[in-house]
Amino acid sequence: MKPHRFTSHAAWMLFALALIVGCSKAANNATTGGAAASASALASGMSIYNQLGGSETVKQLVGAFGVNIAKSPTLSKVFDAAAIAETQLGLTNEIAKASGLVAPNPGVDLATTLSGKGLDAAGFSALSSALGAAADELKLPKEQKNAVVGLLTPITAGLAGGKK
Repeated sequence: MKPHRFTSHAAWMLFALALIVGCSKAANNATTGGAAASASALASGMSIYNQLGGSETVKQLVGAFGVNIAKSPTLSKVFDAAAIAETQLGLTNEIAKASGLVAPNPGVDLATTLSGKGLDAAGFSALSSALGAAADELKLPKEQKNAVVGLLTPITAGLAGGKK
């Protein structure tokens, strides 16, 4: 467990460093696959990361998201502890990328993490609900909640590939 804890701390330190370096460019960088909600968040002049309040809130959001995945009857059948952890890292990366920052967890991609799980429309809906509930638990304003949940939209739509 200690190597994982070190890796997690190192990743967050890289994330903070990326914020310092990339902050001046964040509003000008295009999102990579973000939905309209995350684009409007950038248009406001602040990145999603900054609107959320920085790394502490991102950590809390990602943590609550993981707990909600584990509690979901639909998702807990598909996600074991390792898959939940990887999904959390993937969400952290998506928030960073949408904010114009370097992804703090190299090699982890949320689309890749979610692919192959056999999720159908109900599974993708449960995933969005888990993230929305995490945002609600943190009492995020509607705009930030929509921006964060909007990050999932292009990923889940691409993975659904027309599944109903």
